[in-house]
Amino acid sequence: MMVRSGGYMAMALILALLITLAAGRPGLDNAKIAGIVLASLVVLPVFFLLVRAMRSNNFKRVLKIFVGGFFYKLIVLVAGVWLGLAKIGWETAAFTVSCLVFVFAYQVCESLYFWLNKEVLNRS
Repeated sequence: MMVRSGGYMAMALILALLITLAAGRPGLDNAKIAGIVLASLVVLPVFFLLVRAMRSNNFKRVLKIFVGGFFYKLIVLVAGVWLGLAKIGWETAAFTVSCLVFVFAYQVCESLYFWLNKEVLNRS
């Protein structure tokens, strides 16, 4: 059964944040916090759009947002990492690892969620 409230999607965000905090060096520094903030700005708009689309029970709309959101996250993440590394000069490892790990972990959780619920979405 599909959870329409987005509860599993919220758990995916929390899981991605925990994985990000555990990645790389332990502890928080400015570069790691900046990476998490950038990744959150990339993930949250897609998260809210997906939750709204799931409430409508329109499979085509959910699929469009899922695929479009993947490419949106990819483009914004590459641009943000380039800006953070080339222009601002944050420490390379912590910033890049925190951005990439957060978005990758969230994308994996999001993909698993939709793969497990594809029959429910397809029937609606």
